[in-house]
Amino acid sequence: MLDVSGLTTTYHTERGPLRALEDVDLSIEANETYGLVGESGAGKSTVARAVMGMIDEPGEITSGDITYRGRDLRGLSEKEFRDVRGAEIAMIFQDPSEALNPVLTVGEQLKRAVRYNDEENRSEEELENDIVEMMETVHIPDPASRLDDYPVQFSGGMSQRVMIAMALLCDPDLLIADEPTTNLDVTIGAHILELLDDIQAERDLSIVFITHNMGIVANHCDRVGIMYAGRKVEEGPIERVFDDPHHPYTRDLLECIPRPDLGDVDRLTTIEGTMPTPIELPDTCYYANRCPMATDECWERRPQLEQTRDKKDHSAACYYSEDVA
Repeated sequence: MLDVSGLTTTYHTERGPLRALEDVDLSIEANETYGLVGESGAGKSTVARAVMGMIDEPGEITSGDITYRGRDLRGLSEKEFRDVRGAEIAMIFQDPSEALNPVLTVGEQLKRAVRYNDEENRSEEELENDIVEMMETVHIPDPASRLDDYPVQFSGGMSQRVMIAMALLCDPDLLIADEPTTNLDVTIGAHILELLDDIQAERDLSIVFITHNMGIVANHCDRVGIMYAGRKVEEGPIERVFDDPHHPYTRDLLECIPRPDLGDVDRLTTIEGTMPTPIELPDTCYYANRCPMATDECWERRPQLEQTRDKKDHSAACYYSEDVA
């Protein structure tokens, strides 16, 4: 459905060019749930914004291809992109309080989202009925009475449901969910994820979850890609990556997850150090300064993403991937 190849994005700053993504490949199949995981600043959201055609100045896509159902998205004009954005590929943004306009009612914002892509040219009554029906689908109580409410009158969980309704109103085939539960408490976040699972089953959607939460990925995704400093360092089916990680960063992320079965611990595991700045990226393995397995080879040249031994659908960018496993 979606193929991203060699994607590199650069932001031109006063300090110099900032390379947010470097040579990223990504492939999403029909009806698949894919997780994109990494620390803040790893480039996860930039991948989503590139796919949606939302890399604005001072940023630009400096190389790479983005193809949706065989159609070159990078070659589209902004007017042509409107036929894709929302109607075929939709996005749930990380923070609904920033994504929703505070001075427009929720009903008006949902109507504008539909009008942006509406090929059916629905009447005002038909449009309002469709919006109320979608609000019911995402479990917003008494939706007809909430159309004239403003975003500030919705709780965080209900605002996120509004964002989901907005994304689904034009019946897309691919949904990108950028940290959809970050600002929600655990219980509300779980309800949102269950809702997305149900909607996917009903509509045969493909979903890309962008998150730093390995638990979300384990419970909701078919495959996972691990991002670090703008590059993808490991990818594979959930079971293989979680049970048999081949990159030190993936292993270290998994070791940071609290383990109740281990009993009382004095201190949770952390990954010491920080990612390299995107303005001063080294010519070495980007994880070398934090990796206990790093050798001279890791400091001399950067490893490429390669298939792991005997596992064609599992790849890692590490010289010692078999030792990690």
